[in-house]
Amino acid sequence: MKKIIAIAAVLLCAARAYADQLTDELNAFLKNKTPTTAESLSQDIVQFAITDSQTGESMLFVIPRQTAWSCMDHLFEKGEAQGLKRMCDAYSATNRNDPFLYFTRGRLCEVEGELDKAIAEYRQSLIVSPKFSLSKYFLSAFYAFDKNDPQESQKYRSDFDKDLGAAGERANVIKKDVVYVITQNGIYLMNKKRDFTAAILQFKKALALDPDAEQAQLNLAIAYLNKGKKMRDLALYGQGMELLKRIGRQAKDQLARKYASEVLNEIAE
Repeated sequence: MKKIIAIAAVLLCAARAYADQLTDELNAFLKNKTPTTAESLSQDIVQFAITDSQTGESMLFVIPRQTAWSCMDHLFEKGEAQGLKRMCDAYSATNRNDPFLYFTRGRLCEVEGELDKAIAEYRQSLIVSPKFSLSKYFLSAFYAFDKNDPQESQKYRSDFDKDLGAAGERANVIKKDVVYVITQNGIYLMNKKRDFTAAILQFKKALALDPDAEQAQLNLAIAYLNKGKKMRDLALYGQGMELLKRIGRQAKDQLARKYASEVLNEIAE
């Protein structure tokens, strides 16, 4: 496995001469990424080729599946929507049965406001992998918050809760993963789209699963402040301030508490 990772890194470095922005970004990410234990031991290797639109040259990636998922998450968190779409298109040519592919496409559609397409992608991920828990909660939250359809929401939530029950000790890990991903959706909407209303909805979806998720609380407070300021809504702005103060005083997450205090200090100056 380590040999495969090393070979991939060498090939990526050699490609820099002609690589476009996407392959260059993935190259840099893989060079700096330390493989997790699961990635190092994994026998589940995927490959996909990205073609440079200018030169016609193709770069072949041969990496563990979980590393490919990390690449997708990395592009999403950087706000590289077009690059992520290209990666998904390339990945789908050889990995059509990977639920994470459709889940990622669903996330992109959701933050771009293409809600019906997002539903279709999430559902497709469950067709190829009925146990894919991320999509179950996303669909449950979508029907609860976006569609106001409690019956449909409960159907997916019940399936999600069954998965948690069967996961045993891994249940908390699954919940944390779901909360993290939804929070990242909100951060994308807040920072990249400046759509504070949609971002607030995402943070509320995360907190519906884990009310104590302090990163989601922190970003919800920031979204309240930004929307309140933009709309000149003193009540909403005040709600953000109160939440931020509480995080600054009580948060167990040191980074959340530190950042909340820094924002409050900046406002006070």
